[in-house]
Amino acid sequence: MKVSCITRHAISNYGSLLQAYATQRAVESLGHEFEIMDYVPACEDVSQQVRTLLSTKPSWNGNPLKKSVYRLLMEPETRVAGKRFARERSQLLKMSPHYASLEELKANPPKADVYMTGSDQVWGPISSGTYDLSYALEFAPEGARRISYAASFGKKNIPDSVRPRFLEDLRAYEAVFVREDAAREQLASWGIEAGQVVDPTLLLDGEAWRRMAA
Repeated sequence: MKVSCITRHAISNYGSLLQAYATQRAVESLGHEFEIMDYVPACEDVSQQVRTLLSTKPSWNGNPLKKSVYRLLMEPETRVAGKRFARERSQLLKMSPHYASLEELKANPPKADVYMTGSDQVWGPISSGTYDLSYALEFAPEGARRISYAASFGKKNIPDSVRPRFLEDLRAYEAVFVREDAAREQLASWGIEAGQVVDPTLLLDGEAWRRMAA
């Protein structure tokens, strides 16, 4: 089967990159074709990351001089890291065409036999502090097979303003597997049965990671 996976693969840190890589390797080891949806919401694009971070820091954002200093300090490092991680992603991950919004995904979703969410904090707030229903597979065609692996909320509670649509999307999943006790318990309280699994980085043995690092 072809599995198309949406995850937080484009954050400029090793955790995001390596969990995506490990998920790819694990699914391919089962004999399936796999791709990461190259979905990067606009607020998490490297060109907008400093602005997004600044919007969540009132102590810096309330003063024009402080805003300028923050951007002067953070912008160069953020852009350099973004370019380096983008290069690593292009080498390690098999990715779909780029998407920047839920609307783009709905208009032209990737073609797949199975749509997958996970792992990482895919069901928590993104960098802008909002919840993105793309990670609940709201764009998947009607009747499509949906699963999650090692999905995490990051926080226990989903705001009331988002919860009804979010739960409607999750109830369409064929199988739900999460990372933490808290996530499994929270889903159970909403009437959604979930299994608990390890982070995908633990599915690869030491030799696999040594070959990658060589």
